[in-house]
Amino acid sequence: MHTNLIAALLAIAATCTSASTIPQIQSRDTCPGIATFQVTDYTWGCSPGGCSSNFNLVAAAGYRKGAPGFNVECSPIFIQQLWVPCRNADGSELPANSRVEAIWTQGPERERQFLGAAHIYQTEDGKTINATGRNDILAERVPVNFLFPVTIIS
Repeated sequence: MHTNLIAALLAIAATCTSASTIPQIQSRDTCPGIATFQVTDYTWGCSPGGCSSNFNLVAAAGYRKGAPGFNVECSPIFIQQLWVPCRNADGSELPANSRVEAIWTQGPERERQFLGAAHIYQTEDGKTINATGRNDILAERVPVNFLFPVTIIS
């Protein structure tokens, strides 16, 4: 009996984890209780100098307890494979106590793009929180919408 319960719980966890890597065109949680960042209008392109992408990234205030919301534009560059600061829609920087960064890295499957987004913010009591989501998507040439499930909190 105890073994069956553990197996069932592991199956549920595996389903939520594997579902989080599937691109989500609609705005919904892949697993209840997991916060998400919403990506809209993801586009990308390459030149002889490398590949870059651009997308809007949004999270409502309180997506997790005490988290401020954000609405930014991100432009990670594949060749750099480093975290790049996202900016407000008007091009201005975010405040130091609530910033958002994005990354585009190389993954095991060449036809997919491996992306990440991190929201680093300070709580009212001065603690710094890093909420990070990752996703991989098929490299389509049309604007794509998907979710970053926030699976790492540190």
